[in-house]
Amino acid sequence: MRKIMLFGYGKYFHKKIKSLMKKYTIIAILDNSAPDNKQYKGIPIISPQNISDYSLIPIMILAYRETFIEIVKQLLELGIPSKNILLGINEDPCFDAGEALLHKIDAKVAVSESNLLLKYKTEEFYFSNIFEYKCILRNLRYRSDALTRSLIGMKSIKNMNNFGIEFGKPIDRYYIEQFLKQNVSLIRGNVLEVGDNTYTYKFGNNINKAIAIHLTKKGDNIINTDLSKGQWLSENMFDCFICTQTIQMIYDIQKVPANIYKLLKPGGAALITTHGISKISTFDYNLWGEYWHLTAKSLQYLFSDVFGEENVFVFSFGNVKTACCFLYGLNEEDLNESDFQYNDTQFPVILAAVCKKIV
Repeated sequence: MRKIMLFGYGKYFHKKIKSLMKKYTIIAILDNSAPDNKQYKGIPIISPQNISDYSLIPIMILAYRETFIEIVKQLLELGIPSKNILLGINEDPCFDAGEALLHKIDAKVAVSESNLLLKYKTEEFYFSNIFEYKCILRNLRYRSDALTRSLIGMKSIKNMNNFGIEFGKPIDRYYIEQFLKQNVSLIRGNVLEVGDNTYTYKFGNNINKAIAIHLTKKGDNIINTDLSKGQWLSENMFDCFICTQTIQMIYDIQKVPANIYKLLKPGGAALITTHGISKISTFDYNLWGEYWHLTAKSLQYLFSDVFGEENVFVFSFGNVKTACCFLYGLNEEDLNESDFQYNDTQFPVILAAVCKKIV
């Protein structure tokens, strides 16, 4: 295998090293802050000032963004021939989206006598700093990616859709109902639900009593209460509480978990859903307010303080495609089942939690 040295010993190095060790014989690792006598799996880690001991051996730079450009300049100043400077950018696995683009379109970054260049098909783009490099990447992304061109060409318009309910089932409802389907065994006995009893009867089993809570609506089996205050909620009364898309509408959200815990029987469970990525619900915002969009971590902490960390199970539903479609008011019917199967925690359309009262 070809003998090389590596320059860089940070996150970038640890992302690529396993793959590189299968392709190359690595005889040294260069690091500007190299400690004395340190090694990596028997490979010495040395200061770049000592590379004269390894003359004429190619050096592959394992650094990203502006760092790799500065290291190229450093090596050129140390007298390393440009032909002996290799770039980890061209090696798998990809470190970031910029590298992934280059690998996808088969573009390569190389070092010239005094500069850097990016080779794409028959074209060569020279750059000397990170701003020029990013400009080239943006240009190639625009040319090679239809989605990028489509997004850039979009108009900024007022979105009149009410979560797409005018045209079909809103995308967030798909995730909410999937969550409830996964927990049908908990929807039993005495069940309390926010607003009405739709989900209680749609997903419940062996329902003994179905009651709803609402701030203002009147009717049989409806309790008027504010979950942050908990008035008129009896202790240890319900086996299950279905609380969908509600807690983000409560300003004193930190008071909610204790009141939910109070109303559950020992062994009971609360099924909570809330928005992650979403437009504002104008109806709710104008009527009683919308105050919070949570993350999985904040939802976990919010309920763990009362229920105990081991009794709170948080789930994230959504991905970049369903999030974008949801924001534009498209519907479940517009997408394929496969569009919903991948859950990317970076794009939570819906966050959900099962909170169990264990006494």
